[in-house]
Amino acid sequence: MASLLDMTDVPLKNILENSDYKSVLTLRKVCHSLRNFIDDSCFKTDLDYIRITIGPTGFSVRCESRNASRRRDAVSSKEWTSNDLKTILKMTQNSKLSCFTVKTSPDNVGGLDDLKELLNNLTRPLQTERFDMEGSVTLKVLPYLDSKTLKEIGINPTNNRDAYHNLDEIENVMELEQFKNAVELTIHSCLLVRADLRKFFHFQIVHVRLHETSLEELEALKEAFVTSCDMKYFLVGVNLNENQLQPVFGTPFHEIYHPGSLWFFGNRNCKKHVLKIEGRTGYLLFGKWRAEEVPHGAVVQH
Repeated sequence: MASLLDMTDVPLKNILENSDYKSVLTLRKVCHSLRNFIDDSCFKTDLDYIRITIGPTGFSVRCESRNASRRRDAVSSKEWTSNDLKTILKMTQNSKLSCFTVKTSPDNVGGLDDLKELLNNLTRPLQTERFDMEGSVTLKVLPYLDSKTLKEIGINPTNNRDAYHNLDEIENVMELEQFKNAVELTIHSCLLVRADLRKFFHFQIVHVRLHETSLEELEALKEAFVTSCDMKYFLVGVNLNENQLQPVFGTPFHEIYHPGSLWFFGNRNCKKHVLKIEGRTGYLLFGKWRAEEVPHGAVVQH
């Protein structure tokens, strides 16, 4: 009976593509020949989610399968070296992840540089539909992700208990194709963004708190919404009360059991939906709303 090592490249590659990634990692440990073949081949895997945590002395990695029945068998490994991480990243080169997450440690800046180099040396950009990372170092990873595959970007603080502080390097992030092509952006509410609100109008879904927001920018957002068929949800942190907003949005509507202010505007390109603006303390929510669900007595402005 022929062994794996007696097979030609094509059937051996087919075996790898029909094996779960845990089995591939096991096969890699059998012998030098299999290890070299796996490392040098480009094949699809069932990897769906990768979370890398950069610790003081190495990498902690959690991988999950695309197959829902195998998610319980997710691999979690601690104290990986950059060579170990290189193996798992190379296995993803011909596959698409649903999510790629990177958590950093201030005690290991070199680990982040190692990750950047590994991503830069891949034969093709890492394909993932969602990317999550701490804001201050996003530029170390985001440029090496496939801009045509990436749809969602999440930028988080290093510590969720931090007070409001500025998001560094956001101007450079906004120049990337990955940022321009994505459709959903979530920036944690404690991160203040210094940018023109109009820079975010190409997204369908946005969570952002700007350092400063002008009435002119809010009016531009309203106009973008009422002429768009794609914009769905836009949460923007502001410190303006309804009296300050009336010159732009008009007189608000108040529901008995609703604590905030409401405004409704007709969508010029879709009669089935309207723009609903909800104002509460500290934020404004712009959302696509079914026209038939507008509260009785509320005026839909045009």
